[in-house]
Amino acid sequence: PNAVLIEDDNYLYTVVETSSSYVIAKYSSDLRLQAKSTLKVLEYTPITATDKGIVVTDQNGVVNLLSKDDLSILTNQQSETYSSAK
Repeated sequence: PNAVLIEDDNYLYTVVETSSSYVIAKYSSDLRLQAKSTLKVLEYTPITATDKGIVVTDQNGVVNLLSKDDLSILTNQQSETYSSAK
């Protein structure tokens, strides 16, 4: 896909296509895959790096905060803790 590609702390984050959906992938500066999210995202989700993690929009239109380490879900907009993650 024609997806967003961002760089943060010498890592690259982008959307990649799996068999039936899209996820976020993290690559090292030498383009070695470091992690893939389990969260399914919109094909053209914005990707924003913050001090707290990586902000993306899932396939249902919900904003989620992912860990920079392993791209696990930290919070989403429906979580009470999301406002403190901004």
